[in-house]
Amino acid sequence: MQLTVDCDGCHITTIEGLADPETGELSKLQQAFLDQYAFQCGFCTPGIIMASKALLDKNPHPTEEEIKEALSGNYCRCISHYHVIEAVEEAAGTGKTAEENGGFQMKDMNYFNDGNYRPENYRYVGKVNVPRKDAREILTGKCVYLDDFTLPQMLIGRALRSPYPHARIKSINIEKAAKMEGVVAILTYKDMDPNMKVGWPPTKPILGQELMYVGDPVALIAAETAEIANEAMTQIEVEYEILPHVLDGVEAVKDGAPQLYPDMYQNNIVTPGYPPFQKDGPFWHLIKGDVEAGFEECEYIAEDMVEFSKMPAPAAPEAPGAIVRWEGDENYTVWVDSQSGYICKVLNSFAAPKANLDVRTFNVGGSYGNKQSQVMQVMSALLLARRTNRPVKVFQTKQEQMCCFETRLGSQLHAKIGMDKNGVVKAVKAEWTVDTGCFSNATQGQVGVGIGEAQLVMCKCQNWDLDTNLVVTNKQPAGIVRGYGGQELNSCLSLLMGRTMREGNFDPVEVYKKNYVREGDIYTWRDGRQWQAHSG
Repeated sequence: MQLTVDCDGCHITTIEGLADPETGELSKLQQAFLDQYAFQCGFCTPGIIMASKALLDKNPHPTEEEIKEALSGNYCRCISHYHVIEAVEEAAGTGKTAEENGGFQMKDMNYFNDGNYRPENYRYVGKVNVPRKDAREILTGKCVYLDDFTLPQMLIGRALRSPYPHARIKSINIEKAAKMEGVVAILTYKDMDPNMKVGWPPTKPILGQELMYVGDPVALIAAETAEIANEAMTQIEVEYEILPHVLDGVEAVKDGAPQLYPDMYQNNIVTPGYPPFQKDGPFWHLIKGDVEAGFEECEYIAEDMVEFSKMPAPAAPEAPGAIVRWEGDENYTVWVDSQSGYICKVLNSFAAPKANLDVRTFNVGGSYGNKQSQVMQVMSALLLARRTNRPVKVFQTKQEQMCCFETRLGSQLHAKIGMDKNGVVKAVKAEWTVDTGCFSNATQGQVGVGIGEAQLVMCKCQNWDLDTNLVVTNKQPAGIVRGYGGQELNSCLSLLMGRTMREGNFDPVEVYKKNYVREGDIYTWRDGRQWQAHSG
């Protein structure tokens, strides 16, 4: 690490200083990153390029191991790291050019398949891969991310969070914090409209007296700076009543388990409702054929309980955040690092049913599906913006991102799978317990996706009984993550598939080839309807 004082009298070059100042032509290193497509969200690209330049300035012809060592301090979750290595090697003149590597990003795939480049293939949207419109901005450090963006009179919002998985606020004293210079507003459950709830169906108060998970907001603070907001949190006095909690989905449905929403759900099982992206309602239970008769045809059967942990999503380089400005009445402008402005608008509209949200997005800074709704960040900023009549930015710290942000849903699957003597799946009977955390947001849609996709790898099976329980627990909420529903269920089913294959001493590749969906096959898709597979 080098301190700023150590740089006194030195010449400092940043990413903005690499391109030719007169012509704007990219440096050799930047061009190599462009040609090799060694970037994606771009949030970490300036750091990677500058670390690469520092290496090449000292060592013009580094080995692959030396490149890896030089870049070991850089954090990136988006790209395949070998693209970065190839870019540095190309700039150093020690590796292949992008053209020699296949030039995937820049050329029509048909060009390489048959050696006949056809310009007409560039006339259709999505027909070929083309250079990104924002590539130059990313490679020159001019790309704007949410944390770069400010508005006049903007405040910083922070949340004091519960240290307990389940507790009730007995008393809360904000007087000391409210008197601090630079503190503009503090909100607690006492200030809340009881109709403002997060989840689908709307379930949990945004700020409630009863706290449902470690990290659940106890108070929201708007201050002139993050430092003031952080200090104000230490001045809030809270007395908690610790309540029984449940952290396991299977245990949550048992008689006598602590109840999170006794007036809404029996035994913590979410009542099926209509999620926003499925007009015909959620697909919860797949019943097809005659399961018991199917098992009678089986030579090999495997049965067990398999788990897929409810785990934090990949931590995005830029933490989840939102800026909200109140425009008067029920009108708000939202700036958010979400990959889907529409989904963000829809899911947050349930929490604030009267609000009219104008959602604007930036370069995301990494998401992996996980930043789509941003419900707690958006709603926290909305409440503070309305109270203060000033724009408010709410960002999570890395610690909050890991312990409070939406996770991948958890799965506990008790399943039985049977195959005939040829390795064709004949029957599946399963009960899928889905741990959605303290409230259900997009999880209902995930269940339908999981059930639909599970059939693709066992499409020859005509006998199914796959039921689902969506369960609330005292953990942070689950949300949209890469593999949305399919990975959670298929990862469990695949283990039992593997066990059944071993019983019959089958070649796994051959088994999947026999069972995987093909043209003409009929299956029940994620909307609960019968679909027929077709090519093209």
